[in-house]
Order: sequence, then C-alpha cells, then structure tokens
Amino acid sequence: MKKRDLVLDFTSLLDVIMIILFIVMSTMGQASSDVQKEAQAQVEDNAEMQQKLKDSQHDLMDLQNEYAEMVANNGELQKQLEDLLEERELYKMDVDEMLLYEELMKKSKKITLICKPYINPNKSDSNEVEVTVYSGDNGEEQEALDVVTFTHNFNLSREERSEKNAQMRENMYRSLENIIGDKDLERVFITIEYTYGDKGFSKIDLDNIMGAVEDIERNYSITCYIDKIKQ
Repeated sequence: MKKRDLVLDFTSLLDVIMIILFIVMSTMGQASSDVQKEAQAQVEDNAEMQQKLKDSQHDLMDLQNEYAEMVANNGELQKQLEDLLEERELYKMDVDEMLLYEELMKKSKKITLICKPYINPNKSDSNEVEVTVYSGDNGEEQEALDVVTFTHNFNLSREERSEKNAQMRENMYRSLENIIGDKDLERVFITIEYTYGDKGFSKIDLDNIMGAVEDIERNYSITCYIDKIKQ
C-alpha cells in the first residue's frame, strides 16, 4: 500500500471516529440534561413533600391545640355539671330537711315555762311562784296561755305540805294537758326558765313541774324533752 493511500484511509477512519464521538457526546449531554431535569424535578417534589409535611405538622398542632381546648372546656363543663348536681343535691337535701322539719313540727309542741317568785317582805311565813305557760303552733311566736301559781306556807305540817305540793303538781298537769290534750302529738319540747334559791324558786317547785311533765308523758304516750335554764 502506498503512503498516500494509507493517509487517506486513516483520515476516513478518523472522521468516522469523530462522528461516533460526536454522537456519543450528544447522547451523553442529552442524558445528562435529562438526569438534571429529573434531579430538579425530584428536588422540587421533595420540597413540595416537605412543605406538605410542614403543613401537616401545622395542622396536627392545630388539632392538638383544639383537642386540648376541648379537653379544658370539657373539664370546665364537667365541673359546672358537678356543681349543678351538688347544688341540686343540697337543694333536695334542704327541701327534704324542710319537709321533715315541717312534718316534725306538725307532731311537736313547744312550751316555755317562765317561773317568777314573789316574796312578800311583810310575810315571812309564805311566798309564791307564778309559772307563766307560753306556747305556739308550728314554730309561731309563743303567747302566754295560762298562769299557774305555786304557794308555800311554811307554817303547814309535813302532811299538809305534801297535800299542797300534790295539788300544785295537779294544777301544773292540768295546764299542760289543756295545751296538748286535744293535739295529735308525738313530742313536746319544754323549756323551764327559773331563778333557783331558798327564798325564790325552790327545788320543790321544780319537782312539781317535773312530776307534772312525767304524768303527761305517761298518760298521753308523748316524749317530752326538757331544757332547764337556771337564771
């Protein structure tokens, strides 16, 4: 082969190689461009996903705040409900107690005995005690209904004094009986206010009142509650 022919063949081969390289380079460039576009699209997708994730997290926080607020409101409503139920129970209890009190008052009677001794300085052998009997219905203001007088004569014999005390006890009993005898009662609250002393209201006077109350309890099957107030 001649040298000229060899150069021509080599040139043709070089052209072919250059064409192949150009095609390869073009293909690689296009592929690189496609890869960059895909990468950019992926980056954009990732950014969009991150934004969506942030939005989702923000929405979740809002939901959590709303839930916490609902829980707080529910707790407040629960507290209000409990307060209302408690008030209802207290009201019901007050009503029940009031009804019970009214029912008890219908079956009860209150009597107050005010004992006032009278000593005559000109008569050293005797004295008197006036027992004013007060009473009222169903918690009303009490009014004076009767006066029982205890008289003591120190010149009487023991037997005469015993008879006199029995008569005073009977007088006290009749006064109490006039107040409760025609009533459907279960209990009587009796308050005795007195001044105790040898020259005033004596133990004998108190015994006469207590004896009359015991007779009322026994004859009328009524429970008497006695409150003795010593002045």
